Amino acid sequence: MALAKKNKAVLGSLTAIEISILGERAMAKVHRNFLNIPGATDVITFSYGEILVCAPVAAARASDFSHGTTEEIAIYIIHGLLHLSGFDDIAKSDAKKMATAQQEILQISLLETLKSRSLSSTS
Repeated sequence: MALAKKNKAVLGSLTAIEISILGERAMAKVHRNFLNIPGATDVITFSYGEILVCAPVAAARASDFSHGTTEEIAIYIIHGLLHLSGFDDIAKSDAKKMATAQQEILQISLLETLKSRSLSSTS
C-alpha cells in the first residue's frame, strides 16, 4: 500500500475515535453545515477523531459494487481511518490508490475475522 501522505496524520495522537452511523437527513445537515455542500454523502471524517457514516447512502451504493450494506459501511470506516492517518483523495490518482488500500485493508480484516471464527469454533 503505497499512498502519498498529503496531510498531517492525527490518528496516532487521538485518545479515542468515535464512529456514528447517521440517517440521510442528519448526514445532509452535517454536510451542509460543515462543508457547505447540499445533500447527504457517504462518509465525513473530522480531524478530532469523529467519523460519520450515512447508512442509507451505503445501502444504495452497496448494490453498485455487488456487496452488502455492512461491507460498504466497513469501507467507509476504513476510508475515515485512512484520512485520520494523513491520506487524502482529492486528486484522482490519490483517490484510486486510497480505494485500493481500502479494499486491501477490508480483505485483511475479513480474513482475520474468518480465522478468528474458525479457531473459536474448533475450541
